[in-house]
Amino acid sequence: MKAKKFICQKCGAPKVTKIETSYVVCDYCASLVDVDITTGEKEYEPSSEKTQRFEIQVNYIDHHAAEAFENNDREAYYNERYKFWEIYLDTYPNYILPTIAPEQLEMWIRVSAHSDTYFQFKEGSEEDRQRQQEANDAITWVQIDGNNYAETNSFMHAFKTYYEVLKNDLTEMRKLKGLELLNEVFPLEIALKKELSSFVQMWLPYLTEEDQNTLLKLTGLNTEYIDLPPIKIEEKQCTNCNHTLQVPDGAIKSRCTECNTENTWQKVICVSCGGENDLPTNWKDTISCAYCTSEIRVINKMFEQ
Repeated sequence: MKAKKFICQKCGAPKVTKIETSYVVCDYCASLVDVDITTGEKEYEPSSEKTQRFEIQVNYIDHHAAEAFENNDREAYYNERYKFWEIYLDTYPNYILPTIAPEQLEMWIRVSAHSDTYFQFKEGSEEDRQRQQEANDAITWVQIDGNNYAETNSFMHAFKTYYEVLKNDLTEMRKLKGLELLNEVFPLEIALKKELSSFVQMWLPYLTEEDQNTLLKLTGLNTEYIDLPPIKIEEKQCTNCNHTLQVPDGAIKSRCTECNTENTWQKVICVSCGGENDLPTNWKDTISCAYCTSEIRVINKMFEQ
């Protein structure tokens, strides 16, 4: 059995503290890392009162959205999807991307509604959905040692169909006017990884070990299913709400799971001049020293990749 190891694409660090929301945030630099579908499913509890109330509201919205689509009314469809995202994020605040600031939330709801409208009305969308459905329906199953597994060729065909449509949609969507916020808070490489990671987490239990390794290699996630080395964890208090956080030794920043505040635990020291630098927003692998302009690699990729 393989264990999932969440690895930050920016600094190379693994997730070493407890995952409390469906979005996984780096313990060392506070970047958005991945999505954990198991934690997300726990939030969406079917029997809970809030979920039942949400589903009643959504059924009403979906009915009106379907009517708008049948009438080719993009504006009406967008308005219904806007209502959906307002209710959804109000009901499940843990599903809000941690990279979205409170003042960006309304804009994110608009982006989400625009995205839904784009996918629904995009030329060829129905054909893409049909193609994916046919590929999924064609997956056959084999029994090995009393366990059921997806047959290799039919599953790989379904995956390649899914990936082709997914990558094209995510790429084209980010070129549209009005969706610029996507590139800021949910870059293409993170969005693609999120979807692929969810797909892999869902399907791995139903694949043979050989097919598991093939899928992980195709998605580029093979390095994320390895054993974690022991990491020293320290409890610290959030500087904003005083919530107790689990912080790994060596972390520069971490994000509070209670109030979403970024907490800075240490500065980035320039090896050239000794200057103490803050970790800027949207940094890449290196930053420029504020004192001597030397290039600083923020966190060495010391973890096994």
